[in-house]
Amino acid sequence: MCSGGVLNLYSNVEGNFIKKSSLLFGRNLQETFCMIDVGNHLMLMIGGYDSKIHVYTTKRNMVDELTFRFSMLGHLDSIKDLSISPALGKDTHYLASGS
Repeated sequence: MCSGGVLNLYSNVEGNFIKKSSLLFGRNLQETFCMIDVGNHLMLMIGGYDSKIHVYTTKRNMVDELTFRFSMLGHLDSIKDLSISPALGKDTHYLASGS
């Protein structure tokens, strides 16, 4: 998912993909991600070799860069998969991660 330690995020504008943001992970390879719509923001969750889930947000129209929010610990091995549930109730989602 992350070539050369860089994750690029693109937006489709009138049929053309425009690079909106980049995250640099260096040697910390990231293997999986999921994204969810949260009101007028998008939340991006990324997992990989460091056994953490990193959470970033950006405005829905992606005019801003991705903003790091926090990292979650919980795996003893690299994270291979992330999945988020559809909304269950007003603002409730569940995140599943696998290593």
